[in-house]
Amino acid sequence: MNIKEKGKPTIFLWEDYREKNSIARKKYNEETLANYDKLINEVYRLVKEQKIDSETRMLFEQNLLVKHQEVFFSSCDWLFQLSHYFEELNQLIYNLAKHKSTNIRLRIVQNLMSCQPNNDLTNFILSESLNDTKNIKTFGLLRIVGLKKTEFIPTLKEHLKNEQSYEERIELERSIALLEKGYFNEENGHLTIKNENGYSFERIENFNPIKFIKKLFH
Repeated sequence: MNIKEKGKPTIFLWEDYREKNSIARKKYNEETLANYDKLINEVYRLVKEQKIDSETRMLFEQNLLVKHQEVFFSSCDWLFQLSHYFEELNQLIYNLAKHKSTNIRLRIVQNLMSCQPNNDLTNFILSESLNDTKNIKTFGLLRIVGLKKTEFIPTLKEHLKNEQSYEERIELERSIALLEKGYFNEENGHLTIKNENGYSFERIENFNPIKFIKKLFH
């Protein structure tokens, strides 16, 4: 079973509902598992019927507002994927990105990894994160670099001009350098290097620029 349109991520589901086992079920109580299972059932219904109904938003909100991070992240992955096909779910993501709970806003930014909503909404979430708490801002910068959002370079440079905190200035400088050059010269004699798996750290004297350039343009 799948849903697929040109220019959008394909959503594929197994016929045996194995997606319910994507979380470590032994860790959670019956209520949490029942709510999560209802959400997965709704995901299957959405893919099959391709129509939002009155319970869709409620089921996502119920599972996205739980205290269990694993359940939230799995539910958020489904929300991000399905939002490409259902405009109503984009509005839910928008509302969560501006939620009064710091923890909810943080999780939304953290979850911009394997799955993301459309580009405009992703950029909105990232832009919001840059004006939020230090923790949310840190994750926002990590996701901007991880997603190779070079269009954010001018914005980051503008933030750098106005940032008073030494630690946050370093984070901004690191992010700009990783986006522009792929590496950042740390003060402790190491380099932070962007690679396909995230980041690596290497002593400057061990850094081979030829190998780095080859990887950069591979």
